[in-house]
Amino acid sequence: MEESFVNTGSDWELILLGLTFAAEVAVAAAIFIESETSRRFHFVEKITRDQRNIDRSEIYSEFLAIKGSDRHERSTAFVEEMRGYSKLKRQCDSQIEMFNDLGLIIGTPLGWRKNFYVKIFPHAAVYFWVILRPYILQRREDAGPLFAKPMLTFMKECVIVLIGQGRDFHLRTKEGAIGMTLTNRDLREIRAEIEETLAMV
Repeated sequence: MEESFVNTGSDWELILLGLTFAAEVAVAAAIFIESETSRRFHFVEKITRDQRNIDRSEIYSEFLAIKGSDRHERSTAFVEEMRGYSKLKRQCDSQIEMFNDLGLIIGTPLGWRKNFYVKIFPHAAVYFWVILRPYILQRREDAGPLFAKPMLTFMKECVIVLIGQGRDFHLRTKEGAIGMTLTNRDLREIRAEIEETLAMV
């Protein structure tokens, strides 16, 4: 004796509910993707706009003009100079704010998109650690370990990316001469410095 299956009203209601839920999920996903794309576009536009680039270029020039036996000596001298030059200090604080914003983004539930942000300009983040290390350490000593923690997290991700490339990186003067070279060994030391700083409580 053959049995036939007949959908009852409740079965159709369940199917309809399932289809409605799937449609709502699809709409929510589309809105999320559009919102995230827009947010990324505007953020990238903000951090790469002309004034930010000009500020970075001027900071690099000031740093590369300083003589020193190693990067630590040069960064200490740069920070001393920066303290007496209000425009340069504002420029440096603005860059710290920007890298802090990037760190906050990769630390959110959307952090799975962190590679997009880390690959925007990982070199700049690592150069700024080298340039501003004494200033960052002093601010963390004054304000506590929460100061610039997102920025340090971002910098750590950036230096990991550069280490993975297994090569040297150069920061050049406006004239094109090499003003600073970071070897793979330097980058590994920088990673250890950042991790040690992050571990401070």
